Amino acid sequence: MSLLGFAWKLWNVDNNIALIDPMIYEPYFEMEMLRCIHVDLLCVQKFAKDRFMVSVVTCMRKSEIVDIPRPKQPAFTKREKPLKDSSRVLTIFDDGNLIILNGQKVILWSSNVTSPVVNSSA
Repeated sequence: MSLLGFAWKLWNVDNNIALIDPMIYEPYFEMEMLRCIHVDLLCVQKFAKDRFMVSVVTCMRKSEIVDIPRPKQPAFTKREKPLKDSSRVLTIFDDGNLIILNGQKVILWSSNVTSPVVNSSA
C-alpha cells in the first residue's frame, strides 16, 4: 500500500491522528496538524478539476477558509507495489510501519519508534 493509500484508509476510518509521528506530536498543535492532512488530501484528489488552486490551499492552511470540503478519492491509492527507484525501496506495512531499504534489501530507515533500526551505513 502506498503512503497516500494508507493516509486515505486512515481518513476513511477517522483515524488521521495515526499519521502524525509520535516523536513530533504536540496536543497543542493537533488541530493544525489534522487540518494540514485534510488539506493535503484535497490536493491529491484523483481528478484535477476537484483540486484547489495554490492560493486557496494556502488560505485553507492558514485557517482563513474555515469550511473545508471532504476530500474525494485520491489518485494512486490502489498501488499494490512499493515505490521504487534505482537505489532503495519504500514500503508501508499493514501496521503502519514505514521502512526504506537499499538495493540489497538492508533496512536504511524505519518509522517504528518502539524498536528503532540502527543505520549500519552511517
